[in-house]
Amino acid sequence: MTGLLPIGGRGLQNLGDPVCPYKGLGAYTEADKDYFFARDTARDLVVANLMASRLTVLYGPSGVGKSSLLQAGVLPLLRQTAEGAFSYLAVEEAIIVYWASWRNDPRVELGNALLHAVPRPEVVRDLAARRPPLSLELVQEVATRFHADVYLLLDQFEELALYHTNDLGKAFDAELGRIVAAPGVPVSVLLGVREDALSKLDRLEPYVSRIFDNNLRLDHLTPAEAREAMEQPLMRYNSFSPLER
Repeated sequence: MTGLLPIGGRGLQNLGDPVCPYKGLGAYTEADKDYFFARDTARDLVVANLMASRLTVLYGPSGVGKSSLLQAGVLPLLRQTAEGAFSYLAVEEAIIVYWASWRNDPRVELGNALLHAVPRPEVVRDLAARRPPLSLELVQEVATRFHADVYLLLDQFEELALYHTNDLGKAFDAELGRIVAAPGVPVSVLLGVREDALSKLDRLEPYVSRIFDNNLRLDHLTPAEAREAMEQPLMRYNSFSPLER
């Protein structure tokens, strides 16, 4: 008989499937959170900044692991704030959007992503039917209906400048500025950017005041962290019993 293995939150996989606790050059996703190690300090710092500030800029060298940190580290911790060290800041719900694709109209794509991120889709069925673009009003409505904090994790943000130098891009910039600046709206925005592309955020300065005030730099792993990142996933994998594997 073929054995079954629970892997990284993905559910059960057949023993005959290629299974590996490492991602190679690919980014870790939320499904891989059980095999993501060595970034606890950075993860906690990002979450603390998201909860304390309306806008956070996360940057670092290309390939340093920003996308993995956000997906496999920050996303799961935000979903568990009521159970962990940040429980005193937690609300009834946390609605989290991770986005890293900027080819199409970003307001349309993010409006759709926000409505798909809610825990109970029936509560926003009327909104979804209208397919509204991302706006301050949409964020406020979703937050109010769910008594929730909204987190917009906008990764690879430098690609917005690559694909949208036209009116679509300017409209998105202006709306993002409204979202960040609006008082009383429970929303936090993170921009993930390559270090060599930080200057591309200059386009937001007319709309987002003091955009560079809350910056976090993600450095490469130290030797000790690199060892942990190499050894711990295999140890986690080997912790499953032979029957589970």
